[in-house]
Amino acid sequence: MKTFRICLGKVITVFSNGVASVLQESDKSIISKLREIFRNSTFSISTHVLNLGVNLVIAILLARWLGPEALGQYALATSIAGIVFGIINFGLQGILTREVARNKKNAQEYLGNALGIRLFISLPIGVMLSSVIGFGLGFRGETLTLVCLASVYVGFSGIVALFYALFQAVRRFENQFSINLFYKIASLLGCFFLLEKGCGLVSIFMLFAGLQAVTATLAAFKTSRVICHVRINIDRIFWGAFIRESFPLSLAGTAEFVNLKSDAVILGTFKGAIDTGIYNGAYNLYLGAIAPLYAFIIAFYPTFSKTYATSKKEASRLFRSTFILITTGSFILAFILIVFSKDIVTMIYGQKFADSAIPLMILAAGLPFIILNRLNNYTLIAMGLQKIIFYIISSGAVFNVIANLFLIPKYSYVGASITTVVTEGLVFGAGIWMIIVRLKKDRVGLDVV
Repeated sequence: MKTFRICLGKVITVFSNGVASVLQESDKSIISKLREIFRNSTFSISTHVLNLGVNLVIAILLARWLGPEALGQYALATSIAGIVFGIINFGLQGILTREVARNKKNAQEYLGNALGIRLFISLPIGVMLSSVIGFGLGFRGETLTLVCLASVYVGFSGIVALFYALFQAVRRFENQFSINLFYKIASLLGCFFLLEKGCGLVSIFMLFAGLQAVTATLAAFKTSRVICHVRINIDRIFWGAFIRESFPLSLAGTAEFVNLKSDAVILGTFKGAIDTGIYNGAYNLYLGAIAPLYAFIIAFYPTFSKTYATSKKEASRLFRSTFILITTGSFILAFILIVFSKDIVTMIYGQKFADSAIPLMILAAGLPFIILNRLNNYTLIAMGLQKIIFYIISSGAVFNVIANLFLIPKYSYVGASITTVVTEGLVFGAGIWMIIVRLKKDRVGLDVV
């Protein structure tokens, strides 16, 4: 352990020196953009910390009140709905953010048509497909009801996500934070109240879906006041062009969701709800750890999109600086999770989830890959290479599913954890390579080593 700490200390020192060197070499324009990203990321980090923090608390409440089996059912239902809506939502918010960041006048047209697509296509088809898939997997009774309710909840969440994407595009992260704060506080208090009254997951999913509908209404009201008038547009020609442009992101998002969630579905199928709950407990902590870095990347995206459209050389330097900053933070977080995994798990979940320390340690080893993959993805979208993202992530998803089918039946959540780390590593290698190739084509190059 002492040798490990010494080695990691040297790694952190090297990366810290690299960060200082990058910032010293950067011109005033890059420094200004990094300051803008840091400023915007204050609310973005607060939003993501709030999201993952509340999600973690809700998971803890479910674990302590209802046990590992209920937590496994919760993960299974949201995983199925998430995979379905990952496809049927068409990835609209990525293109919406990019286009509005480049020109704010596009806001009403893109938002109105995105709302029309989500309300009249995504929501009804997504609920129907989730229910059919749940039935086809053999779920009946309460479990099938949970899948149906989870799909309604995820569908309304997709509508809210459009408004959040617009707020990010015009750098109004504070509006996203305030609206999201209402939803998270209401959902947490409501969940606690229902559990105290002896209610189960059915009532909790109904609460979440209703609160998301209210949140969408609040977001629409705020958007009308500070950005543009909100109305639902039904423009079939625009719908077709919009979906064609964004659909590769939808497929990539679905493939990424499969990378992250197929293990929960396969675990639930082969090993049951208890093992799924043990793994999901570790995974929630894992996601909570990356929240600050992921929020910084969210703030990076609109700034990089606008910069890349005006100066590719400046965009290359901005990416390099951000890459090193994110890498440094991810190594530090990985070290903390690996060393203190057992203490963290037992302190938060209790002794019933002591076994979650094992998958948490394994997942932490891949933390730099998973967070840098988010940076690579947003960078490729800004470059207009969303099709490349689909090819990379879908290849990773195929590998992930095949590896999980081999490893989970024999090694349970340990096999799922190993598969996740290896998959993220492969996806990272392909993503950074494509960014380097594109920047060389733009005649600006990149050196992140």
